[in-house]
Formats: sequence, C-alpha cells, structure tokens
Amino acid sequence: MKCKILLLFILLSHFCMSQSGSQKDVVTVLNNYLSLVKTEKGYVFTDDKGNKTIEYTYVYLKNYGMIETIIVPPIDPDKPIIKSVNRFHGNDYSIRVDFHVLDLMKELKIIDDYTFIPLQELTWANIRDGKISDIGCANKDGKVAMVSNNGTFLTDFKYSSLIEDDNKAIFNSYSDKGNIVVVVLDKYTGKEIFATKDSLVQYWNPENHIVKTKEAKYFLTYHSKKHKVTEEFSHVSGLPVNSSIFTYRDYLGKRSGFLDIKGKKVTPETELIPQTNFYNGRCLVLEIIKEEQKYNYYKEPLAREERRVFKLINERFETIKLLPEVTGVSSPFNKYGQCIVYGTQRDNSFVIDFYGNEIIPASMYANRITEINEGLYEVTDKTYPATNESRQQENFYNQKGEKVVSAQILEIINGFYFKSGLNENYLTMYGHKYITLSKDNTVLKSDY
Repeated sequence: MKCKILLLFILLSHFCMSQSGSQKDVVTVLNNYLSLVKTEKGYVFTDDKGNKTIEYTYVYLKNYGMIETIIVPPIDPDKPIIKSVNRFHGNDYSIRVDFHVLDLMKELKIIDDYTFIPLQELTWANIRDGKISDIGCANKDGKVAMVSNNGTFLTDFKYSSLIEDDNKAIFNSYSDKGNIVVVVLDKYTGKEIFATKDSLVQYWNPENHIVKTKEAKYFLTYHSKKHKVTEEFSHVSGLPVNSSIFTYRDYLGKRSGFLDIKGKKVTPETELIPQTNFYNGRCLVLEIIKEEQKYNYYKEPLAREERRVFKLINERFETIKLLPEVTGVSSPFNKYGQCIVYGTQRDNSFVIDFYGNEIIPASMYANRITEINEGLYEVTDKTYPATNESRQQENFYNQKGEKVVSAQILEIINGFYFKSGLNENYLTMYGHKYITLSKDNTVLKSDY
C-alpha cells in the first residue's frame, strides 16, 4: 500500500512539473527568425540567436502580421487605481503599442529594413485595403530575402536585388563562389523555379528560355530540349506555336528574318519583316514593296518609292490575308493566337487573331490597349478631351472579346488593379476583390 501511495505521489509530482514547465515555456513561432515565448509573468520575443526583448504583460497576435503589446506597470499605492475603459487587462497606466512584425524585427535589428510596393507604412488598414503588395523583401547585411506582407519569410537572405510583386516573373540573382547565379522565384512559395550561371537572354518559362555562355555561345531550351543556336535567336520575342519557323527582329528594326531550330536562315523571295511569331503556321509580316528602279540622265539611280503592306502569311511565305487596316504591331501572338495592332486612326489600337479576325474591334476614338495578363486586355480612353462617348470603350476584355466589367460597376468604380492569385485572378480596388476570374479569364464572380 505504501508503495502504491509513493508511486502515485511521484506521478502527480511529475505531472505538475510538466504542466508548470509547459506553461512557462510555450513558444509561438512567428517566422523563421522570430518567436514569442510565454514566461511566468508575461511574454518575450526572441530571435533565432536567442536574443530576447523586454517582458510584456500581454501580447495579442492579430491579422496581417500585426501585434499589440501591453505592459502593465506595478500599482503605485500613492496613485488611485483607474479602471480600464477597454477590453484589455490592466489599468490606464498600461503602455499599449501596435506594430507590424517586420517593424519589430527592424527594431530588434534582426533585419536592417524592408521594402514593399508602393512605399507605404505596414498598417492593418493598408494591408487590408490592398495598398501594400502581397510580396516584398527584407534586407540584412546587404542580402535580400523574399517576404510576404504578413511577415512570413519565403526565402533566406541570399539575393542581391529588391523583390517586387508586379504580377510578372520575379527575377533575382546571388553570388556562388564568385559566380553570379540568375534565378526566377515562384511568387507564392519563394522556390527557385529556374537558375543559371549563364547570362539570361530571354525567359518565357523554365521549359523555354535562351542563355548566353561566357564563351559567347547561345543555347535555346525549347520544350525542355536544349539546342545550340545562333546570335539571331537573342532577338526572338515570341516562340512559334504549332509551327517550325522562328522569327526575330532587333529593337531598331535593322535586323530581322526567319530561322529554323538549327539557326539556318529561311529567306523569302520578297522583303518580308516579321512582326509576330508563327502561330498555327501563320505569321503577321510587313512587306516592303519597292517600285522598279529608275535612273536619271547620268545613269544615277533615283529614289524608289516604297509601299508598306501588312499581311498574314503561311510557312511557305504565301499571302493568306491582306490587312489594310493595320499600320503597326505592338505584340507577338499570345497563347490564344492574338496580338495588339495599331489602326489607321491616330492613337488607335485593336486586337486581332491569327486569322485576321478582330477580337476587340477598332474604335473611332483614341485609345491604348494593354495586355495585363495573357488574353486579358485593358482598354483605356486616350481621347483629349475625353467625352462620354469616348469613355464607353474603356473596359477589360478577355480573349473571347467579352467585356469583363459590367456597366453598373463602371458607373461606380474606375481604375481597377489586376492581381494574380494561385488558382484565380482578381480585379481589385483598395484591396477589395470586385471581380474574380478563372485562369482563362472567365468571370467567376462579380459583386454587381
């Protein structure tokens, strides 16, 4: 009997000690570099090296990485006790502070600084209202880490440039034993989805890109297969889709042409300047038609008049369709076989497909069309002065030519911001997601 009582006493003592220890040493991990530790009298923050802050009586962890701390000082017997007027513990002599976890880390010198676009204070309201980008960076000793606006670190401190969230691929670099490594980071996880020690010339995705080695050799990775190519490939802006011919054109327009995968030039009989990539065997080109050469009395050549014709051709360079309404091209064919072109009216653009059909028709008013996401176009009125009629063209259109924003919403809100998500995309205003889009630009939800 005595043995049983002794054993029970030992078990109870062990249980009480373990309970006391768990109460004292409860740790809440805030991110890779900062934790909150429960002490006997309150809470302290500690970094990854064991450095601790002062002790707080109460700590409240809120949304968006916000933290509230309260220090309740000892009661002074010479002062009357004033009852607290809010929901928190303590008295009116309590010291209450609200701050963002990254500001705390900056104060504790865990980080030197942080950057989000636009450059606004990390407050609960700014993050809630979408005035702060989802992704930014923190820097320490000249190295940059990718971090979300709630204070979650997505990478270590290793990169050399600021990280901005602009709905595009996130490029950066770091030094590895004297070599510069260029990387592309996944926006949602911070994972390096692409890395190279060569110079990155063109990048579409991890399966399709062009690099230049230190020996000035060019390599094209096309559908995950690596090919040694010529320098002309550095001027390729759009990849062929269901076609075998590559097109290139330099920024000045002085060098252009057609290539096969081995870099061999394919030369048409007439002067054709490619304006897009080939899509399903078709390409939009500019043909320069010169009049027959004439000479003066002294047998000197006279200036020849030129005629510029935009048209669609096939891979045999045969004319498929003339495009007299087109006066310029501002983008290659996207994955839907569409491109933005300029019309005959001043400051006017519209969208056509590889058949020459108008997806977003030409307007009689000046405008600007921007492809903010593949197959999603924003049409902005550029008429001066703008009129009620000219503003009617303003909207977002998908690859089917459908208006994404209803007239009812446009009467209330103007100036949406496009935001890409993991599974869905959004048109937002002050952080509110008014319109939810699928990844193929179909409207899934609209507030009106």
